Amino acid sequence: MLALLAAAVWRLARREEYFKRKWSRFHAMIEQSSDAVLLVNPDDEDVFYASPAVERVMGYGLEELRGKAMADCVHPDDRALTEKWKARLRETPGLTTTYELRMRHKDGSWRWIEKTATNLLHEPSVGAVVVNFRDITERKAAEEERARLGQRLRQAEKMEAVGRLAGGIAHDFNNILGGIIGYSEMLAEQTPEGSLKRYAKNVLTAANRARGLVDQILAYSRSQRGERAPVDLGRVVAETLDLVRGSLPPGILLEGNVPTAAVNVVGDATQLHQVLMNLCTNAIQAMAGKGTLRVTLEAVDTRAQLSVADTGAGMDEATIARIFEPFFTTKEVGKGTGLGLSLVYGIVSDSGGTIDVSSRVGQGSSFTIYLPRVDGAIAPAEEEKPPAPRGKGQRILVIDDEAPLVAVTTEVLSRLGYEAVGFSNGRDALAEVEAAPSRFDAVITDEVMPGLSGTEVAQRLRLLRPDLPVVLVSGYVGPMMSERAHAAGVGRILKKPVQSRETASALAELLHL
Repeated sequence: MLALLAAAVWRLARREEYFKRKWSRFHAMIEQSSDAVLLVNPDDEDVFYASPAVERVMGYGLEELRGKAMADCVHPDDRALTEKWKARLRETPGLTTTYELRMRHKDGSWRWIEKTATNLLHEPSVGAVVVNFRDITERKAAEEERARLGQRLRQAEKMEAVGRLAGGIAHDFNNILGGIIGYSEMLAEQTPEGSLKRYAKNVLTAANRARGLVDQILAYSRSQRGERAPVDLGRVVAETLDLVRGSLPPGILLEGNVPTAAVNVVGDATQLHQVLMNLCTNAIQAMAGKGTLRVTLEAVDTRAQLSVADTGAGMDEATIARIFEPFFTTKEVGKGTGLGLSLVYGIVSDSGGTIDVSSRVGQGSSFTIYLPRVDGAIAPAEEEKPPAPRGKGQRILVIDDEAPLVAVTTEVLSRLGYEAVGFSNGRDALAEVEAAPSRFDAVITDEVMPGLSGTEVAQRLRLLRPDLPVVLVSGYVGPMMSERAHAAGVGRILKKPVQSRETASALAELLHL
C-alpha cells in the first residue's frame, strides 16, 4: 500500500515538474517576445499580468497599468470599435478577435496597435482575457506612404495619357486659329473706324485668348516645354501680384510677402507666372468677392517655398483628391475649363518641384509649391523691338498642307509688301525650286505635313540652294525640335498660330531689311 502511495506521489511530482518546465519555457518565450501580452479582467479592466514588451509598446509598467482603465488610452475615433469587440468577446467564450486601433503612449504620442484578444475566462487555469499588442506604427506609415506614392503615380500616368490626346487636339486647333487670326487682323486693318472694325478686333481678341488656351494645353501635354533657365522667382511673383492687384474685387485684400534678395530657380518665367496667376485666380473666385489672399515667397534651405492661401469656401477630401485631374472643375458650366490646376501640376513637376494642398470646408485653402533653388545669373528682361520693316516685293514660297492657312498666309504676305506663292505639299514646292532655284527669296513652311515634314523640306532646299532663308512654323516648339530644325538649315522658328507681326519680323531679320 505504501509502495502504491509512494508511486502515486512520485508520478504527481514528475507531472508537477513537467508542468513547471513547460511553464518556465512558456514564460521565457512571453518575456522575450517583441509582442506585448496582457491578462485582463474584462469587467473592471484590471491588469494582473503584463509582459516586459508592454512597457516598450505602451511605455507603462505593470504597476502603472493596475487600476488604469485601458479605454482611456484608446483614440476617441477608435473607442466605438473597441467597445463593439469587447462586448462580443464577453459573450463568446473562446472567441479571438484581431483589429487595429490607435492608443496613446505614455509619452503622449499616438501609436498604431494590432490588438488580438482571446476570451479564456472559461479556462480555470487562466480565467482572464489574453490580450496581445503589436506596435504597427511604422507599418501603417509605410502603407500610407505607398498609397500616397501610388496615387501620385496614377495621377502622373493619367495626365501623361490625356496629355498626348490634348497635344493632338492643340495641333489641329492651332491650324484653325491661324486662319481666324490672319483674316481678323487684315479685316481690322482694312475696316474704317466703326462697329465692323470693333467686331473684327473682338474676333481677334477672342482668337488670341484661344491661342493662350492652346498654350496651356501644350504646356500641360508636355509637347512643348518652356525654355528652362535660372529665374528670379521673386521678380516673377512681384510682377504677377501687380497684375492681380489691377483686377482685384474691392472686397478682397491682397497680402504679398516677397523677399528683396533674389530667390533663383530653374524654369520658364512665363510658365511660372502662369502657375501663380492660375492659383491667385482660383483663390479669388473661391472667396466670392470677400476675403484675404496671401502670397508668400521664402527661401527655405535648398528650396524656394511659394504659398498661395485664401479665406474662401475650402474643399473637402474628395475634391482635394481630384483637383489636379485634367478637366475636373467645381465651377459652374462655362466658368472653368478644369485645365488650370492640372497645368500648374505639370509645370511644377517639369521644374523639378512638388505641390502640397491643405484645405478645410469653410476655412479656406492653401497651395504650397516647393522648387529647387539654384545659383546662376538671371537674364535681363528683353527690350521691346521696333516694328519690323515691310517687304519690297520679295517672292516668298509658302508651304502648308492646310489650304486655308496657305490662303491666309499668302494674303498676309501681300499686305506686308511681299509676293507670295503657295503650295499644299513639300514635293511640289521642291519641284518648283528645283526648276528655278533663284526664283524665291525665302520660304515659310509648316513642320507637320503628310509626306515630307518641314524639316525634311529644309534639308532638301539646302542642297538645291544653300543660301535660301527658311522659316519653320510649328505648334510644337522645344529644345529638341529647335536643334533638329536649325541643323536642317532653318533660320527662324515661329509657333502656331502665327501673328502677322511675327511673320514680318522673321522675314525682315532673314532678308536683312
